[in-house]
This record gives sequence, C-alpha cells and structure tokens, in this order.
Amino acid sequence: MMLYACYGLLLIPISYLPSKWVWCIIILLAIQPVELYCLLTGTTIDHSAMWELYDKICSTHAHGTFWENTLINLRYGFEVNFRFNVFSGRLTQLLCLFILGMQLGRQRLFYNERLRVGDETSGMRRNLNIWHTILFTSAPGVISLSFADFGELESWLRPICNLIILLMIVSAVVSAWYAFEGVRRVLRHLCIFGRMSLTNYLLQSIIGCFIFCGYGLACYRLLGVTYAVMVGFGMVIIQYLFARYWFSNHPRGPLEGIWRKLTWI
Repeated sequence: MMLYACYGLLLIPISYLPSKWVWCIIILLAIQPVELYCLLTGTTIDHSAMWELYDKICSTHAHGTFWENTLINLRYGFEVNFRFNVFSGRLTQLLCLFILGMQLGRQRLFYNERLRVGDETSGMRRNLNIWHTILFTSAPGVISLSFADFGELESWLRPICNLIILLMIVSAVVSAWYAFEGVRRVLRHLCIFGRMSLTNYLLQSIIGCFIFCGYGLACYRLLGVTYAVMVGFGMVIIQYLFARYWFSNHPRGPLEGIWRKLTWI
C-alpha cells in the first residue's frame, strides 16, 4: 500500500496532461521499459538480496512472535516488496494500470453511452463496441500465448502477457454486465464488497495472519492449497455479510470514513 500511495501521488500531475500524452505514457509503461532495456543492453538485475530477505521474513512468519514479525516487517517489508515489484515487472506495470484506470474513467469508457469521435469522422460510436473489440482480440492472444515458450524473453513478455489476460477479463466482465441482467445482479454484491475495499484489504491480512502465521493458529502447517482457498472463501463471505450490515447504518466503510476525514484535513 505504500507503493500504491506513491503511485497515487504521481497521478496528480499526470491527470493535468492532455489525453494523447496520457495514452503515450500508458503505452510506454505497458511495453515494460525496464525489462526491454535490460534485454536490449544485456543488463542483468541481481535479485539474490530479495530471496535472502524472503527467507528471513518467511522464517519469522513461521516461528517468530507477533512483535518479532512487526519488527522484521518494519525493517524489511517495504524493501522486499519493492524488490519483488522489480523482479516481477510490476514496478512500471502497476503505475501503468493506475494511469489506465484513471484514463478509462476520465473518458467514461465503462459507461455504455454514445460519444462523438471527433470532427474528423462522422457518426457516433458506443463504448461497448470498444470493449467487444478488446475482448475478441485479446482472447485469441491469451490462448496463443498460453502455449508459447518465451525462453530468454520471459522477464519481458510475461508481464505483457499478464496485461493481455487482464484486458480480456475486464472486457468480458464489462460486456457481460451490459448483456445480462443476471450478471448485474451477481456483480452488485461484489460492488458492496468493493465499497469497503480498504477495510477488507487490511482485515484480510489481520485474519489471515491470525489463522496461518506461527504466532496465531499456525495453520500453515496443517492446510494445503485446497483448504487454504476454502478458508479464503469463508473470509470473503464473512466480510461480505459484515459489509451489508455496516452499510445499513453507515454511508462508507469504517477505515474509508477515517481515510476520508484524514484526506480533507
């Protein structure tokens, strides 16, 4: 969340730029410039320090006390998270997604409404056609890339492949939202969960640490992937029920309300 906060600050000056420049920044970040530079110049980034930090943190999660976990997270948490974002290609891709989300909202592309293309062309277009185009072009790409062996290009192409998968999922959800009433009824429940996103984000960490870490129930020793996923679903259901109860008496989530007050100081 510290990295997200830094990206959020960068959105402020970028939001004042004309749309054509914003799209140029999005494209530049989407092509993974750091990985592309390393590939073209033969530069390699040493990630050994990240794995060493991971070993320390994971060992403390498993065997350390709550205060030992607190101290090691304060000491190494941000560094290992930053190093992981460099390692995974997310350093520029996360900023790309932040700016892309802002731009899609600014151009109202999530609304199925008529927009004028410009003086150079006549007629009107619907935003939904854009999402259909993205869906029908990204889906074959995802299928093709799933069989591809990137080899030495893995560090560069894998994040781009993930971005294409994301575009396919979002375009499919937007298309289904406007096509089917049943989808809208289901996803409105997710909207309730999303209105309390900050509270849920942190609460999942608190509950998850209590269940899985060594200073809690230490269920990491007992549960495999399948049962861990079932626990995760249970957490989401409990949080959803809490959100419904909370919003029956409050306009926004507990941490969202505090965050709003802090923002407007």
